[in-house]
Amino acid sequence: MRGRLTVYRPDGAPLAGVGLGDPLDLVNLTDTGVYTVSVDASSEVTIDLQVMADRAGEIEIDGEPVLLKLPPWQHGRYTFRGTVGQALGLGFGALGADPTRVAASFRVYKPDGTLLLRDEWRGPAYRAVLPTTGTYTLMVDPIDRKMTLVAVTLSSEDAGGVLAVSAPALRFNSARLGRNASYTFSGNAGESFSVVTTENTFAGGELIVYRPNGKVLSTNDFYAAVQPVNLPETGTYTVFVRPMPTGVGSVNVGLVSNLSGTMQIDATPVTLSLTTGQYARLTFSGAAGQKVRLSYSGVNTQPKDAIVVYRIINPDGSILFINSHHGNQGNDQVSLPTTGTYTLMVGPRHMASTNLTVMLSPVPGGPRVAD
Repeated sequence: MRGRLTVYRPDGAPLAGVGLGDPLDLVNLTDTGVYTVSVDASSEVTIDLQVMADRAGEIEIDGEPVLLKLPPWQHGRYTFRGTVGQALGLGFGALGADPTRVAASFRVYKPDGTLLLRDEWRGPAYRAVLPTTGTYTLMVDPIDRKMTLVAVTLSSEDAGGVLAVSAPALRFNSARLGRNASYTFSGNAGESFSVVTTENTFAGGELIVYRPNGKVLSTNDFYAAVQPVNLPETGTYTVFVRPMPTGVGSVNVGLVSNLSGTMQIDATPVTLSLTTGQYARLTFSGAAGQKVRLSYSGVNTQPKDAIVVYRIINPDGSILFINSHHGNQGNDQVSLPTTGTYTLMVGPRHMASTNLTVMLSPVPGGPRVAD
Protein backbone atom coordinates (compact mmCIF):
# COMPACT_ATOMS: atom_id res chain seq x y z
CA MET A 1 0.00 0.00 0.00
CA ARG A 2 1.78 3.12 -1.24
CA GLY A 3 1.01 6.53 0.13
CA ARG A 4 1.36 8.65 3.21
CA LEU A 5 -0.73 9.74 6.17
CA THR A 6 -0.01 13.16 7.67
CA VAL A 7 -1.43 14.81 10.80
CA TYR A 8 -1.60 18.63 10.95
CA ARG A 9 -1.76 20.82 14.04
CA PRO A 10 -4.73 23.15 14.68
CA ASP A 11 -2.68 26.01 13.14
CA GLY A 12 -2.14 23.99 9.94
CA ALA A 13 1.50 23.10 10.52
CA PRO A 14 2.44 19.42 9.95
CA LEU A 15 2.84 17.44 13.17
CA ALA A 16 3.84 13.96 12.04
CA GLY A 17 3.53 11.53 9.15
CA VAL A 18 3.86 7.86 8.31
CA GLY A 19 3.48 5.48 5.37
CA LEU A 20 0.03 4.00 4.81
CA GLY A 21 -0.45 0.76 6.74
CA ASP A 22 1.86 1.76 9.58
CA PRO A 23 0.79 3.09 12.99
CA LEU A 24 1.48 6.70 13.89
CA ASP A 25 2.36 7.61 17.47
CA LEU A 26 1.29 11.06 18.63
CA VAL A 27 3.01 11.59 21.96
CA ASN A 28 2.16 14.54 24.22
CA LEU A 29 0.01 16.82 22.05
CA THR A 30 1.04 20.39 22.78
CA ASP A 31 -1.94 22.28 21.29
CA THR A 32 -5.61 22.20 22.15
CA GLY A 33 -7.91 22.24 19.14
CA VAL A 34 -8.91 20.33 16.02
CA TYR A 35 -6.25 18.28 14.27
CA THR A 36 -6.47 17.26 10.60
CA VAL A 37 -5.58 13.87 9.12
CA SER A 38 -4.60 13.87 5.44
CA VAL A 39 -4.26 10.72 3.32
CA ASP A 40 -2.19 10.87 0.13
CA ALA A 41 -2.38 7.59 -1.83
CA SER A 42 -0.65 6.81 -5.13
CA SER A 43 -3.74 4.96 -6.40
CA GLU A 44 -7.36 4.38 -5.44
CA VAL A 45 -7.47 2.70 -2.06
CA THR A 46 -9.89 2.01 0.81
CA ILE A 47 -8.52 2.30 4.31
CA ASP A 48 -9.92 2.29 7.84
CA LEU A 49 -8.69 5.03 10.15
CA GLN A 50 -8.98 4.79 13.91
CA VAL A 51 -7.73 7.15 16.59
CA MET A 52 -7.03 5.34 19.87
CA ALA A 53 -6.34 7.17 23.10
CA ASP A 54 -3.56 5.77 25.28
CA ARG A 55 -4.55 3.69 28.26
CA ALA A 56 -3.35 6.05 30.96
CA GLY A 57 -2.70 5.76 34.68
CA GLU A 58 -0.02 5.89 37.33
CA ILE A 59 2.64 3.43 38.38
CA GLU A 60 4.43 3.66 41.71
CA ILE A 61 8.08 2.84 42.31
CA ASP A 62 8.18 -0.31 44.50
CA GLY A 63 4.38 -0.38 44.37
CA GLU A 64 1.94 -3.02 43.19
CA PRO A 65 2.23 -4.34 39.61
CA VAL A 66 0.09 -2.56 37.02
CA LEU A 67 -1.84 -4.92 34.75
CA LEU A 68 -2.09 -3.74 31.13
CA LYS A 69 -4.39 -5.29 28.56
CA LEU A 70 -3.66 -3.51 25.31
CA PRO A 71 -5.43 -4.19 22.01
CA PRO A 72 -3.37 -3.89 18.81
CA TRP A 73 -1.88 -0.41 18.33
CA GLN A 74 -3.00 0.92 21.72
CA HIS A 75 -0.30 2.19 24.05
CA GLY A 76 -0.08 2.18 27.81
CA ARG A 77 0.94 5.53 29.30
CA TYR A 78 1.81 5.56 32.99
CA THR A 79 3.38 8.36 35.00
CA PHE A 80 5.57 8.11 38.08
CA ARG A 81 7.44 10.47 40.37
CA GLY A 82 11.21 10.13 40.58
CA THR A 83 14.18 11.91 42.12
CA VAL A 84 17.50 12.85 40.57
CA GLY A 85 20.07 10.03 40.73
CA GLN A 86 17.46 7.36 41.45
CA ALA A 87 18.25 4.07 39.65
CA LEU A 88 15.24 2.03 38.54
CA GLY A 89 14.57 -1.38 37.04
CA LEU A 90 11.58 -2.40 34.96
CA GLY A 91 10.12 -5.89 35.29
CA PHE A 92 7.16 -7.66 33.81
CA GLY A 93 5.16 -10.82 34.33
CA ALA A 94 2.06 -12.56 32.98
CA LEU A 95 3.24 -11.60 29.52
CA GLY A 96 0.92 -12.92 26.84
CA ALA A 97 -0.47 -11.96 23.49
CA ASP A 98 -2.77 -12.96 20.69
CA PRO A 99 -1.10 -14.18 18.51
CA THR A 100 0.94 -15.93 21.21
CA ARG A 101 4.38 -14.92 20.00
CA VAL A 102 4.63 -11.69 21.93
CA ALA A 103 6.85 -8.68 21.60
CA ALA A 104 6.54 -5.38 23.40
CA SER A 105 8.64 -2.28 23.76
CA PHE A 106 8.85 0.56 26.22
CA ARG A 107 9.90 4.18 26.33
CA VAL A 108 10.64 6.37 29.33
CA TYR A 109 10.24 10.14 28.94
CA LYS A 110 11.81 12.79 31.16
CA PRO A 111 9.70 15.46 32.88
CA ASP A 112 10.53 17.85 29.99
CA GLY A 113 9.07 15.37 27.47
CA THR A 114 12.37 14.28 25.91
CA LEU A 115 13.24 10.59 25.62
CA LEU A 116 15.32 9.04 28.41
CA LEU A 117 15.56 5.51 27.01
CA ARG A 118 13.78 2.94 24.88
CA ASP A 119 14.13 -0.75 24.08
CA GLU A 120 12.23 -3.97 23.47
CA TRP A 121 11.41 -6.48 26.18
CA ARG A 122 13.60 -9.27 24.92
CA GLY A 123 16.46 -9.14 27.40
CA PRO A 124 17.29 -8.39 31.03
CA ALA A 125 15.52 -5.84 33.19
CA TYR A 126 16.49 -2.35 32.14
CA ARG A 127 18.18 0.30 34.22
CA ALA A 128 17.29 3.96 34.15
CA VAL A 129 19.19 6.52 36.23
CA LEU A 130 16.94 9.55 36.56
CA PRO A 131 18.65 12.83 35.60
CA THR A 132 16.26 15.14 37.44
CA THR A 133 13.43 15.22 39.97
CA GLY A 134 9.92 15.27 38.55
CA THR A 135 7.16 13.31 36.84
CA TYR A 136 8.28 10.73 34.28
CA THR A 137 6.20 8.88 31.69
CA LEU A 138 6.44 5.17 30.90
CA MET A 139 5.04 4.17 27.49
CA VAL A 140 4.28 0.50 26.80
CA ASP A 141 3.86 -0.42 23.13
CA PRO A 142 2.49 -3.64 21.61
CA ILE A 143 4.38 -4.79 18.51
CA ASP A 144 3.12 -6.44 15.32
CA ARG A 145 -0.63 -5.85 15.75
CA LYS A 146 -0.94 -8.02 18.84
CA MET A 147 -3.21 -7.96 21.86
CA THR A 148 -0.77 -7.69 24.76
CA LEU A 149 -1.34 -8.62 28.40
CA VAL A 150 1.43 -7.69 30.80
CA ALA A 151 1.90 -6.88 34.49
CA VAL A 152 4.51 -4.14 34.87
CA THR A 153 6.56 -3.37 37.97
CA LEU A 154 8.86 -0.42 38.58
CA SER A 155 11.52 -1.07 41.20
CA SER A 156 14.24 0.89 42.93
CA GLU A 157 17.72 -0.54 42.78
CA ASP A 158 19.16 -2.55 45.65
CA ALA A 159 22.39 -1.05 47.03
CA GLY A 160 24.22 -4.35 47.38
CA GLY A 161 27.28 -3.09 49.23
CA VAL A 162 31.07 -2.95 48.78
CA LEU A 163 33.02 -5.84 47.24
CA ALA A 164 36.49 -6.59 48.64
CA VAL A 165 39.20 -9.07 47.70
CA SER A 166 39.37 -12.09 50.03
CA ALA A 167 36.09 -11.04 51.68
CA PRO A 168 33.00 -13.27 51.58
CA ALA A 169 30.77 -12.86 48.54
CA LEU A 170 27.66 -10.73 48.97
CA ARG A 171 24.22 -12.28 48.38
CA PHE A 172 21.63 -10.53 46.21
CA ASN A 173 18.08 -11.76 46.84
CA SER A 174 15.17 -10.51 44.75
CA ALA A 175 11.56 -11.50 45.21
CA ARG A 176 10.39 -8.68 42.92
CA LEU A 177 10.36 -8.64 39.13
CA GLY A 178 12.75 -6.07 37.69
CA ARG A 179 14.76 -5.55 40.87
CA ASN A 180 18.42 -4.86 40.06
CA ALA A 181 21.43 -4.45 42.35
CA SER A 182 24.69 -2.53 42.27
CA TYR A 183 27.97 -3.10 44.11
CA THR A 184 31.15 -1.04 44.24
CA PHE A 185 34.85 -1.73 44.61
CA SER A 186 37.95 0.46 44.54
CA GLY A 187 41.02 -0.19 42.40
CA ASN A 188 44.12 1.34 40.87
CA ALA A 189 45.00 1.75 37.21
CA GLY A 190 46.66 -1.42 35.90
CA GLU A 191 45.17 -3.76 38.51
CA SER A 192 43.18 -6.80 37.40
CA PHE A 193 40.23 -8.42 39.17
CA SER A 194 37.61 -11.06 38.49
CA VAL A 195 33.96 -10.52 39.38
CA VAL A 196 32.56 -13.93 40.25
CA THR A 197 29.02 -15.22 40.70
CA THR A 198 28.01 -18.42 42.47
CA GLU A 199 24.82 -20.19 43.57
CA ASN A 200 22.73 -18.39 40.99
CA THR A 201 19.00 -19.21 40.91
CA PHE A 202 17.93 -16.55 38.39
CA ALA A 203 16.86 -17.76 34.96
CA GLY A 204 19.50 -15.47 33.45
CA GLY A 205 20.85 -11.97 33.45
CA GLU A 206 23.93 -9.82 33.03
CA LEU A 207 26.82 -8.39 35.01
CA ILE A 208 27.94 -4.96 33.84
CA VAL A 209 31.06 -3.27 35.23
CA TYR A 210 31.14 0.53 35.02
CA ARG A 211 34.27 2.67 35.13
CA PRO A 212 34.54 5.58 37.61
CA ASN A 213 33.49 7.93 34.77
CA GLY A 214 30.24 5.96 34.28
CA LYS A 215 31.22 4.29 31.00
CA VAL A 216 30.81 0.53 30.55
CA LEU A 217 34.05 -1.42 31.08
CA SER A 218 32.76 -4.96 30.48
CA THR A 219 29.64 -7.11 30.32
CA ASN A 220 28.99 -10.79 30.90
CA ASP A 221 26.13 -13.11 31.79
CA PHE A 222 25.50 -14.94 35.04
CA TYR A 223 26.33 -18.31 33.53
CA ALA A 224 29.88 -17.22 32.66
CA ALA A 225 30.39 -17.01 36.45
CA VAL A 226 33.84 -15.36 36.13
CA GLN A 227 34.32 -11.92 34.54
CA PRO A 228 37.95 -10.67 34.43
CA VAL A 229 38.40 -6.89 34.28
CA ASN A 230 41.58 -4.85 33.81
CA LEU A 231 41.28 -1.43 35.41
CA PRO A 232 42.17 1.50 33.12
CA GLU A 233 42.09 4.13 35.86
CA THR A 234 42.15 4.61 39.62
CA GLY A 235 38.81 5.09 41.35
CA THR A 236 35.55 3.43 42.37
CA TYR A 237 34.00 0.92 40.00
CA THR A 238 30.37 -0.24 39.96
CA VAL A 239 29.17 -3.80 39.35
CA PHE A 240 25.59 -3.76 38.09
CA VAL A 241 23.60 -6.99 38.52
CA ARG A 242 20.75 -7.13 36.02
CA PRO A 243 18.54 -10.25 36.19
CA MET A 244 16.02 -11.20 33.53
CA PRO A 245 12.87 -9.10 34.08
CA THR A 246 10.49 -12.07 34.15
CA GLY A 247 11.83 -13.93 37.16
CA VAL A 248 13.10 -13.72 40.72
CA GLY A 249 15.97 -15.43 42.48
CA SER A 250 19.32 -14.88 44.17
CA VAL A 251 23.04 -14.90 43.38
CA ASN A 252 26.35 -14.45 45.20
CA VAL A 253 28.68 -11.72 43.90
CA GLY A 254 32.36 -11.64 44.87
CA LEU A 255 35.72 -10.12 43.89
CA VAL A 256 39.02 -11.95 43.27
CA SER A 257 42.41 -10.32 42.62
CA ASN A 258 44.02 -11.66 39.45
CA LEU A 259 47.65 -12.72 39.03
CA SER A 260 49.90 -10.40 36.97
CA GLY A 261 53.23 -11.19 35.34
CA THR A 262 55.25 -11.24 32.12
CA MET A 263 56.28 -13.82 29.54
CA GLN A 264 58.25 -13.89 26.30
CA ILE A 265 57.85 -15.51 22.92
CA ASP A 266 60.23 -18.46 22.45
CA ALA A 267 61.28 -18.45 26.09
CA THR A 268 60.79 -20.57 29.21
CA PRO A 269 57.15 -21.70 29.70
CA VAL A 270 55.21 -20.07 32.54
CA THR A 271 53.58 -22.28 35.15
CA LEU A 272 50.42 -20.92 36.77
CA SER A 273 48.55 -21.90 39.92
CA LEU A 274 45.23 -20.04 40.06
CA THR A 275 42.81 -20.05 42.96
CA THR A 276 39.07 -20.44 42.42
CA GLY A 277 37.82 -17.82 39.96
CA GLN A 278 41.27 -16.28 39.51
CA TYR A 279 42.77 -15.26 36.15
CA ALA A 280 46.39 -14.72 35.13
CA ARG A 281 47.33 -11.59 33.19
CA LEU A 282 50.67 -12.01 31.41
CA THR A 283 52.13 -9.31 29.14
CA PHE A 284 54.55 -9.95 26.27
CA SER A 285 56.12 -7.96 23.42
CA GLY A 286 55.31 -8.69 19.79
CA ALA A 287 56.03 -7.34 16.31
CA ALA A 288 53.59 -6.50 13.51
CA GLY A 289 53.06 -9.56 11.31
CA GLN A 290 54.68 -11.95 13.78
CA LYS A 291 52.98 -15.34 13.97
CA VAL A 292 52.92 -17.09 17.34
CA ARG A 293 51.63 -20.39 18.64
CA LEU A 294 49.94 -20.59 22.04
CA SER A 295 50.22 -23.93 23.82
CA TYR A 296 49.12 -25.07 27.25
CA SER A 297 49.95 -28.27 29.07
CA GLY A 298 49.60 -29.89 32.46
CA VAL A 299 46.06 -28.51 32.71
CA ASN A 300 44.47 -29.59 35.98
CA THR A 301 41.28 -28.04 37.34
CA GLN A 302 39.08 -28.52 40.38
CA PRO A 303 36.38 -29.49 39.69
CA LYS A 304 37.83 -31.80 37.06
CA ASP A 305 37.65 -30.92 33.35
CA ALA A 306 36.52 -27.35 33.91
CA ILE A 307 36.76 -25.14 30.83
CA VAL A 308 39.69 -22.71 30.74
CA VAL A 309 39.46 -19.52 28.64
CA TYR A 310 42.44 -18.05 26.79
CA ARG A 311 42.44 -14.47 25.47
CA ILE A 312 45.15 -12.46 23.73
CA ILE A 313 44.50 -8.73 24.00
CA ASN A 314 45.92 -6.20 21.54
CA PRO A 315 48.01 -3.21 22.69
CA ASP A 316 44.92 -1.00 22.20
CA GLY A 317 42.84 -3.18 24.55
CA SER A 318 40.74 -4.95 21.92
CA ILE A 319 40.56 -8.75 21.84
CA LEU A 320 42.77 -10.40 19.19
CA PHE A 321 42.09 -14.03 20.05
CA ILE A 322 39.81 -16.02 22.34
CA ASN A 323 39.40 -19.76 22.75
CA SER A 324 38.45 -22.23 25.46
CA HIS A 325 39.45 -25.83 26.25
CA HIS A 326 39.20 -28.30 29.10
CA GLY A 327 42.54 -30.00 28.46
CA ASN A 328 45.98 -29.63 26.88
CA GLN A 329 46.33 -27.90 23.51
CA GLY A 330 49.20 -26.70 21.36
CA ASN A 331 47.85 -25.59 17.99
CA ASP A 332 46.33 -22.13 18.56
CA GLN A 333 48.06 -19.73 16.16
CA VAL A 334 47.64 -15.96 15.84
CA SER A 335 49.19 -13.24 13.71
CA LEU A 336 50.05 -10.05 15.61
CA PRO A 337 48.64 -6.97 13.83
CA THR A 338 50.94 -4.34 15.30
CA THR A 339 54.13 -3.86 17.28
CA GLY A 340 53.62 -3.37 21.00
CA THR A 341 52.77 -5.00 24.31
CA TYR A 342 50.14 -7.75 24.25
CA THR A 343 48.35 -9.43 27.16
CA LEU A 344 47.54 -13.12 27.59
CA MET A 345 44.56 -13.66 29.91
CA VAL A 346 44.10 -17.20 31.24
CA GLY A 347 41.41 -18.37 33.65
CA PRO A 348 38.34 -20.53 34.24
CA ARG A 349 35.02 -19.93 32.52
CA HIS A 350 33.20 -21.08 35.64
CA MET A 351 34.21 -21.27 39.28
CA ALA A 352 37.26 -23.55 39.42
CA SER A 353 40.87 -23.59 40.56
CA THR A 354 43.37 -24.07 37.74
CA ASN A 355 46.95 -25.31 37.40
CA LEU A 356 48.67 -25.26 33.98
CA THR A 357 51.74 -24.26 31.99
CA VAL A 358 51.50 -21.82 29.05
CA MET A 359 54.03 -21.11 26.31
CA LEU A 360 54.31 -18.81 23.28
CA SER A 361 56.36 -20.07 20.36
CA PRO A 362 57.26 -18.40 17.06
CA VAL A 363 55.74 -19.80 13.88
CA PRO A 364 58.30 -19.96 11.04
CA GLY A 365 57.87 -17.35 8.31
CA GLY A 366 57.09 -14.22 10.38
CA PRO A 367 59.24 -11.38 11.73
CA ARG A 368 60.84 -11.65 15.15
CA VAL A 369 61.07 -9.15 17.96
CA ALA A 370 64.57 -7.67 18.17
CA ASP A 371 66.56 -8.66 21.22
